[in-house]
Formats: sequence, C-alpha cells, structure tokens
Amino acid sequence: MVPLDQHDARHEGFALFAHLALDAPARADAEIAEFTDLIGGVPALHHAVELFRTLVERVAAELLSDGTNGVSVIDAATNSVTATIPFSGAGPGVAVSPDGTKVYVVTFSSNSEPAVSVIATKSNMVIATIPLGIGAQPQGLAVSPDGSRVYVANQGSNTVSVIATATDMVTATIPVGVNPLGVAVTPDSSKVYVANFGSGTISAGTVSVIDAATNMVTATIPDGGVNPYGLAVTPDGTKVYVANNSDRPGDVSVIATATNTVSTTIGVGSSPAAFGQFIQPLILTGKPGSANCHDESAAALALQLGGLAHAADTLGFASVKALQDTIKAFCAPVTN
Repeated sequence: MVPLDQHDARHEGFALFAHLALDAPARADAEIAEFTDLIGGVPALHHAVELFRTLVERVAAELLSDGTNGVSVIDAATNSVTATIPFSGAGPGVAVSPDGTKVYVVTFSSNSEPAVSVIATKSNMVIATIPLGIGAQPQGLAVSPDGSRVYVANQGSNTVSVIATATDMVTATIPVGVNPLGVAVTPDSSKVYVANFGSGTISAGTVSVIDAATNMVTATIPDGGVNPYGLAVTPDGTKVYVANNSDRPGDVSVIATATNTVSTTIGVGSSPAAFGQFIQPLILTGKPGSANCHDESAAALALQLGGLAHAADTLGFASVKALQDTIKAFCAPVTN
C-alpha cells in the first residue's frame, strides 16, 4: 500500500492498494499488527505507526469480483473504490512516482514473463509493461526520490533491475546477494540499499549497497539479523532500518549510512516484515531552482507539522539545520 504524492493527493484524493491474497481483509489486519510490532519499540519511528494506521483506515482491501490479482484505486475522501486494474499475476511490489503521475507494479505468474507494469494515475490505465527476464521473480521495488529511476529486487535471479522512468526501459541489471526482497533509495538518490533474505528460512542475510551513479555494488553489509526482508531510509539519509524476518524472535537492524555498518539491533516480535517506504517521507512543495523554493517548502513543513523544530524531530532529522540543509539541496538549481 502506497500513498500518492501528498501534493497530488490534495487534488486527486486517491490512494492505491495492491492486493494478492484471497483473504485480503485478514491480511490487512495482520499487516497492521505486524507493522506495529515492528516499529512499536523504536521511539524515533512512533510517528510512522500513526501514519500507517491513517493509511490503512483510508484504504480498504477490496477483492476483485473474479478473485484475480490487481490494484484497487480508492477515493480517500469517500473510502469508495473508483477503479480496479486487474493483473494476471501481481506481485508484492508497488510504488508511486514522486510527481504522482505513475504507479509501478510488480507482475509475474506461471504463464507470463516477470515484468513491471506502469499505470498512469490520470487514466488508471496500464501504459507500459517492462519485461525483467524469465525467472526474475520480482518482489520489492522503489522509485528514486528524484524520479529518474525505479529499482526492482529480483528474488529469482539474485539481481536488481534498474528502470529509467523517462523511457520505462531496463537500463542495467545488477548482481546482489541471495534472495533479494526489499529495496530502498537514499533521499539524495545516490545510494540503493537491498535486503538479501538469504538461502534458507533461518539465514544470516546481508544488505547490498549500490552506487546509483555507476550501478555497482560498493558494499555488502552483514546484517546481524536473520532473513532481512524489508528496509527503509530515514528522511535525512543517515540511517537504514531493516526488518529481519526471523520468528525466534525477529529484530530490526539499524545501519549507519556514513560507514555502512550496523550501529544497533532492536529486538521486536516474531517475523517482522515490511515492503515500501515505512518511514514517513519528506515531501517538499517548492519548485527546485525557483527563487522562493526554500521559503515555500519550509513554510509548508512548519504549517503542516507545527514548526520547523517539530518537523525536524518528526521526520527524523538530527537538528533543524539538518532539515534546512536538505531543503537547500532540494531547491538548488538543476544542472546538466
């Protein structure tokens, strides 16, 4: 389940929910409990619990009438399904482009080549299908914050596919660890973190770090937990939280991005799992390169979150200055 860009959502009022199981309502309940269990013991992420609950309340798990897989589009103002987009074999990965114009959905089944389908949010129509190769078995995917690329974790081939959003074509395939599932991109779009589940149900997996400029793995981090599953980067880019899917019990590893080492491990309940960006993202309203970008973005955050100091704390920044520096970087003129 992924929210559209908040700016777009104010106008369109849509949320999307990708569902797979025939017992979707029960699965939704389980995911709420699992997510709360995952981050309930992490003080810095308490706000994410409320964000997740709000989204779940907005988005109901609706099955398509014929029981097939697909994406439901729900009007968040009325909590009613406005469109259903069927797929012969939708996977667990779904992500929305930063500008809210496209939705990327993992699709695979026994009778079709694994692919990523691209939905135009204005028409709710599939406008492209991007093949990933036989045996890819894609799982999680993430759109880079700058909107230029989509990264897809392929469990079957132990690779990550890189898709250029300008052409919706695969431009690179990167070997990573064993059974990659989750993927997340740093706020500056420079690094990609991939959770490699490992070779068994009780396996010390790893996290691969990809340099987005070269499409090369620059580090492989021993996760310290069992079966890394989902992961997300904090808005200031300093930490990566990894859900380790062990049932004995599970835990969350915290990776410091400056050193690419595990700084701490937090014990939680059994089998934590997460797909997508489960840490509240920083969404800025200003236009990069414009004269009033910084002031407009800062004012919107202050209004939304009760001042910049509270905004910095809520979004996981170490200080107001760190938040201001991020806004400045976002607003800097784009150079070719």
